[in-house]
Amino acid sequence: MAFGLFRCGIYLAEVWRLSRSSVAFGALWHSVLRSPCLRGVVPESLGIRPWRGIVGNEATQVGASAVNEQLVAVRVGWGGGLLLGSKEFNRCFCANIAALGYIVYSIEYRLIPDCNFFNQLDDVERAFDYISARIESDNGDSKHIYASADSGGACLLTYATAVNGSRDIARAAHVRPSGIKFNAIGFISGMFYTDRFDKIGLFLPNYLYGRGYKKNRFAPYVNPGNNDIIKTLPPCYMVTSHNDYLQKYTLDYEKALTKGGIRHKLDNYPKNKKLTHAFSVFEPFMDESFEVIHSMTEFFSHY
Repeated sequence: MAFGLFRCGIYLAEVWRLSRSSVAFGALWHSVLRSPCLRGVVPESLGIRPWRGIVGNEATQVGASAVNEQLVAVRVGWGGGLLLGSKEFNRCFCANIAALGYIVYSIEYRLIPDCNFFNQLDDVERAFDYISARIESDNGDSKHIYASADSGGACLLTYATAVNGSRDIARAAHVRPSGIKFNAIGFISGMFYTDRFDKIGLFLPNYLYGRGYKKNRFAPYVNPGNNDIIKTLPPCYMVTSHNDYLQKYTLDYEKALTKGGIRHKLDNYPKNKKLTHAFSVFEPFMDESFEVIHSMTEFFSHY
């Protein structure tokens, strides 16, 4: 009952916030009414064909024969605290990245409480398998693969990367690694921390990791600042803003990356009521949103 009220509260908050953006609000309702998760799509089919270009405000998809070998960008997750949404949130954001010359794959995963965090990780890893198997046939450059995610998706991307880089973490999570390796990753307003004494940590951990999670094998890794997690990460791009309600999460995780010696770049936008949580995803056609995409991809170009 408590979780139901909590999830309902987050949902209503997202509706209110996203209603200020016609692009994001349309994506929200599309995700609720037509989410592939609700229609039972299996993880192995969660990759998409390459996004490429924008016609008006509509992203287009083309066959692989229409492009030369291109850099590959994998889009993991969306805002919604691991509870809400679908990959349709990212439609315009993905198109904006594709317009810069990337093949973009946007993946789906199941949502809490219909599964737990480890099921979500497994969905992501199996989607990585799917993508790895088709990069070459899509004329993608398998030597230059990048990933990005916002909010709850950034949490998943952090741990999915760790599962691929550490046998101990993979075994603790009971998730089979995919083996995909990213040259660099981008975190947008990441929901990195899930067990702090705040509105996320008070309710979510038992539903993510299971009751009694503090005594299980995964317990040391609930803190994403664990050095075993940090050392698996490739170079990281991070962005947040003064009006991002999870700004402190990004600033704290940036300190963890610095301590762990991970190459990274942080863009921290000043006070501006338009630049809220994950603004580059929910308001993808603002000047600042294009700045974020160019800053992130410029960072990627060095790796």
